Amino acid sequence: MEQLKNNVPLGLVAGNGQFPLQLVHDAKEQGIETVAALHEGEADSRLKDSVRDWTSVRVGQLGKIIRFFKKHGVQQVVFLGGIRRPSLLQSFRPDLIGLKVITKVKSVQDDRLLRGVAAEFEYQGFQVLDPAALLVSCLVDAEALTKRLLSETERNDALIGWRAARELGLLDIGQSVVVSHGMVVAVEAIEGTDQAIRRAGALMGKHPGIVVKLPKPQQDRRLDLPAIGPNTIREMMKARCSALVLERRGALLLEPSETVRLADEGRISIMAFESEEALVKHE
Repeated sequence: MEQLKNNVPLGLVAGNGQFPLQLVHDAKEQGIETVAALHEGEADSRLKDSVRDWTSVRVGQLGKIIRFFKKHGVQQVVFLGGIRRPSLLQSFRPDLIGLKVITKVKSVQDDRLLRGVAAEFEYQGFQVLDPAALLVSCLVDAEALTKRLLSETERNDALIGWRAARELGLLDIGQSVVVSHGMVVAVEAIEGTDQAIRRAGALMGKHPGIVVKLPKPQQDRRLDLPAIGPNTIREMMKARCSALVLERRGALLLEPSETVRLADEGRISIMAFESEEALVKHE
């Protein structure tokens, strides 16, 4: 894990998913307590019993988070867990500091807004940590995660998906693309990866497809690294997707053993490549 400061609590800005719980557990193993700002309707309620103290916040209440962390002597902060994009539209309640950030970045797009948030926390004196460095056991750092490798057809589709996902990311739209037989069937937008996979399944019918999920080229990886887990694999099974392609050291794997077990059981290949060139050279 990245070096955490002793004798001061770690500040956690928590969204949905189980990674925040994993982080709290791993920090506790090092003797580090955590205080958390839990986004309403997103963060797992079990965090309330796992941290030293917590406060509930709505999307955009940056001033409330900063005051809470300073009250507890926090020096290091980690942002972990997603915020469903519909929640950004329905529950966005920026306070004065939140409005200041929006005004400064002149955008509510994911990447630019998150970088603006990180810059504000650093301005306020906090060190923003990389969650991938804190969750080493969850970082995808191998080429082949499953027993089955990509077939030639899947590799060709993966190349199309890789290029499409990069362009999608550059436009700050989403991270995931579903490809089948040389055609982009679905791209992730506001609905999220699981819904994009479901939509692709309805469109593909009995034909198999592959999923490519990559970090956006310009994004601050401390803030929005792609994440997959058992639910991703279950959705892929339902949609008859046969492979998942990721960027090596560019994704987090929730419950790694269970995710890989499910993929092997469903004959789904999970592979990670450092670059498009590495994917081209793969045989």
